[in-house]
Amino acid sequence: MKIELVCAPGCGGARLARENLDAALKMLDFDLHWSEVNLDSAALQEFYRQFGSPTILIDGSDIAPDRGPSAGGT
Repeated sequence: MKIELVCAPGCGGARLARENLDAALKMLDFDLHWSEVNLDSAALQEFYRQFGSPTILIDGSDIAPDRGPSAGGT
């Protein structure tokens, strides 16, 4: 399982998303690691540009696809 946190630097919700992701994995007793994708990276793959900040992806799928646009506007 591949878990990614997609976020932009300075995103107000990123810290809480990190904390919630860590807490959820710990609560479920999953020995999984996740990676962070920087939306401002020059090397960012086009696939990630469709997501707002913050977004949690599991195997490339948004865990909350119906939440509407992010506060960041991306």
